[in-house]
Amino acid sequence: MLSDKTVELINRIREHAHTHYEEDGWDILAECWSVNDILDCIGDADTFEEAIIRISDTLSIIDGNRAEIQAEAF
Repeated sequence: MLSDKTVELINRIREHAHTHYEEDGWDILAECWSVNDILDCIGDADTFEEAIIRISDTLSIIDGNRAEIQAEAF
């Protein structure tokens, strides 16, 4: 069972993803990531800001890969 602090952090991350939906791959998190995916990515991040940085780094790579695939499709 997740602590209240962890649940609050996940909710804030999901809210951030929806706010930044069209930016830097945040749509991927909003549409596809589970709670476990988020937890795996943030690891032992202690703050919201640290968690966002870690997730942003990962989403940036995934979004770059998506852009390359989309570019090859045309």
